[in-house]
Amino acid sequence: MRRGMIGFVLMLAGAAAGLAAGYLLWGGRPNWYAVRDVGKLPADRQNDLAAYGYQLIINTQRYLGPDVADAAMRFAGNNLACGNCHLRAGLQPFAAPFVSTYTTFPMMVDDRVITLSERINGCMTRSMNGRALPADGHEMEALLARRNVFHDKCACWSTSPTHHAFGQPATIHWLLDEGCSQGLS
Repeated sequence: MRRGMIGFVLMLAGAAAGLAAGYLLWGGRPNWYAVRDVGKLPADRQNDLAAYGYQLIINTQRYLGPDVADAAMRFAGNNLACGNCHLRAGLQPFAAPFVSTYTTFPMMVDDRVITLSERINGCMTRSMNGRALPADGHEMEALLARRNVFHDKCACWSTSPTHHAFGQPATIHWLLDEGCSQGLS
């Protein structure tokens, strides 16, 4: 009886030690909201788009607001920025974060599939009191490239120049603080 109890305690201690070692080796739970400065991304087309998308989020009124010099770029009907609702450029937990958008869209709403582009345009027309961005335009492409930064948290194992599953350049992985064991320079 005593031997069985000692064996059980030793087995329990071994399991606890293994679990603790696992957390130490793999870094515990990843912080999905930790992202580096987009200004430090290596220069390439996709990263430039992601950096522009970041600027669109934090300075929407400067690029798309009602006072923009180029009247064709006046998509927002007010001087709000996306960052007024999506705090810390979509990285603040519980403040309309962008972190899960890659896995959330497309989504089914009222028996209809909506894409992230449609959701962004919903913000532009309702929250921003403006008009929709062209679905194939440069600004929409930049906002979607910014969104792709977050999905790469799950795909950082890729070492190929192109992440074939999503068609995204692997250099965007460098933006992440956590979740990747390797960075690209």
